[in-house]
Amino acid sequence: MAIDAKFTRTLPAPTATISNGFVFLLSAGWFTDADLGVAGSPIDGGVNSIANGGGDMQVFSDTAATTRLPIEVVSFVTGGIPEAQVWVRTPSYTSGDTITIGRDDTQTIQPAVGAAFGRNSVWVDYEVVCHHETITPIDSTGNTTLTTSGTLVQVTGAIGEANTFNGDSVDTGEELTNPVNFTLQSWKKGTVSDRKIAHLHNGSSTSGSHYIDQRGGSLRFVVDNTGSGVVVGSAINANDVLMHGVYDSGVALLYEDGALSNSRSYTKTSTGLDKLSIGSFNNSAEFFTGDLDETRLRYSALAASHVSSEHSNQFDPDNFGTSSEWVLVGGDGISGTITQTISSFTQSLAGTIVNPTTTGTINQTTQSFTQAAIGTSLLNITGTITQSASAFTQSLSGNVTENITGVINQGLSSFTQSLLGSVSIPVTGNINQTASSFTQSAVGVVPIQWTDKAPVSTAWTNQAETVINWTVQSGVSTIWTDKV
Repeated sequence: MAIDAKFTRTLPAPTATISNGFVFLLSAGWFTDADLGVAGSPIDGGVNSIANGGGDMQVFSDTAATTRLPIEVVSFVTGGIPEAQVWVRTPSYTSGDTITIGRDDTQTIQPAVGAAFGRNSVWVDYEVVCHHETITPIDSTGNTTLTTSGTLVQVTGAIGEANTFNGDSVDTGEELTNPVNFTLQSWKKGTVSDRKIAHLHNGSSTSGSHYIDQRGGSLRFVVDNTGSGVVVGSAINANDVLMHGVYDSGVALLYEDGALSNSRSYTKTSTGLDKLSIGSFNNSAEFFTGDLDETRLRYSALAASHVSSEHSNQFDPDNFGTSSEWVLVGGDGISGTITQTISSFTQSLAGTIVNPTTTGTINQTTQSFTQAAIGTSLLNITGTITQSASAFTQSLSGNVTENITGVINQGLSSFTQSLLGSVSIPVTGNINQTASSFTQSAVGVVPIQWTDKAPVSTAWTNQAETVINWTVQSGVSTIWTDKV
C-alpha cells in the first residue's frame, strides 16, 4: 500500500487550541480547489482522480502522508457535479495545522466501521451522532441502535441531506449512561414553538431531563427540566441554525451558529438519564415540526473555540482553508550511476504510472537509450545522459507532461523524439549532438518550449533553436528533471 497522489489542505487557525478531538467536514470544494496543475482534479473522475465512492481515499495529519487519520465517507461522487461529505477526526486542532488527502494505490474500499481508521473511530468522543442522510438514520458512533417512528422525509439539509419531522421521532434505546458534563447539538430549521429538538431523558418521564428546544417563541437549552436550569436564546427564525447546548461544571450555555447566545449558572442534580430522543419527548409528545440535521450528543463540554470552529467548518466547508495542487507521488528514489556498455537501455511506461525519482548519471556507450511512455506517466530524473555510440530515442503517446533540464551528450548517432497525443514538454538545457541528425516529430496537441540549445553538427528536423509555443494542453504528467 502506498499513496500515489495527494494534496494538502491548510486549515484556518482556531481562536484557541482544541485538544480534545475535532471532527472536520471535507466538502467537494476541498477537492475541486486542488485542480491546480497537470495531474488534474482529485474528484473529476479522470485517470488521476480518487475513485467514485472514495474507497481508495486516505487522510493524514502531516504533509508526508505518514500519520493516518480515521474517516467516514458519507458520500463521494466524482465527475459531472462532484459531491463530498467526508468526516475526519484529528486528536487536536491548533494554528498551522494541515490535513493531507491521498489516493492509495491498492485500497479499494474504506475500512470496516469498527476497524482502525474506520467510521467509529471518527466519533470516539461522542455518544450519538446522527447525520440524517436517510429516512432510517443510523448512529455513526456505533454505540446505539436508532429506531425511527413515523414517516421521515428526506430534504436538502444544512449538510447534505436532512430529515423533515412532523409527528416523527428517532430514538435510542435505554442504553446510555448519565453524563457529568455534556453537549447537545443539532442543525434545526423550523418555526413552530413548543417543540423538542434533542432530548436526553430516562425513558419514562421528563423529570430531570436535558434538552434543546423551541418554546415561547425562543430557542432554549434546558438542564434538569427546571425553570432555574433554562437558558433562553434568540427568537425563533426560519433559517438553518446550529444549536449547541453545553453544560460545563455548573454553567449552562446556549450557542447559536457558533456564537454564545446566553448562559446561566446552574448545578444539575439529575441521575439515571439513559435515552436520547430526536424530534420529540420519547416519541409521545412535543414533536418537532421542521428539518433536523447533524444531531449529536457528547459527554464533554465543548469550549467556545470548538463550537465556533465547528460552525465555521460546517456552515461554509468549501472555503474552510486552502488546498494545494493535486500531484502524483513518486515511489522510492534510485540514486547512483547506470553504466550501460554493451547493449541498449530501455524503459517502457504504459497506463497510469507514478515512476521513481532517479538521481545520477547514465553512461550509454555502445547501443541505444530508449524510453517509451504511453498513457499518463510521472517520471522524475536528475542527471546527465552520455550517449556515445548509438541512438537516443524517446516516444511519448497520450496525456504526458515532460519537464526536461540538463544535458544530453549524443556522440555518434541520432537523437529522436516522437510525440503523439496531448503532450507538454518544457525543456531547458543543452543537447550536444555531434555526429548525426536530431529529429523531433509531433502529432496532436503538443505545446513545446525549448531554450538554451547548444549548436549541433547536423540538421535539426521539425524543431527551431529558440522557442516554439503550441496550444497549451493540460494533462497528467511525465516529469523529467535535469536530463532528458
